[in-house]
Amino acid sequence: MAGSILIPMDYADEEFCGIVFLPSMAIGAMLSVVPISLGQFWIEGKSSFDAIGKEIRLDALPHGMLTGALYGVAIACNIKAIIALDYATAMVLMQTQILVSGGWGIVLYNELKGKEVVFFFMWGSALVVGALVASYSGTTD
Repeated sequence: MAGSILIPMDYADEEFCGIVFLPSMAIGAMLSVVPISLGQFWIEGKSSFDAIGKEIRLDALPHGMLTGALYGVAIACNIKAIIALDYATAMVLMQTQILVSGGWGIVLYNELKGKEVVFFFMWGSALVVGALVASYSGTTD
């Protein structure tokens, strides 16, 4: 969902922009997740509700809900950043989440080892430099 999710906010009336846009985005996400999930199950060859029911795990519910709540907080912060900066600068800063997520993957799950870690942080530092340059140019006139 990354950066393009907030583009519809540009077309909304001024009174519906900002944090008030968040509930309608959440409703849209809830309405779209069912057909998208059913489509994914269908692609995987699970077309009956019985087969789909065997795949659904209720013990994953709290983890999924926590993920959704954290995502909602991230989008709210992103909306505030767009208002405070501009769209392009806020999106560049939002994309640095890749570095944070990758770092967690390395630290918690040992997803990369050896030279791969060095390359990750080498390219990650290039990402941070790019974000700093974009942030600086976005805040100057």
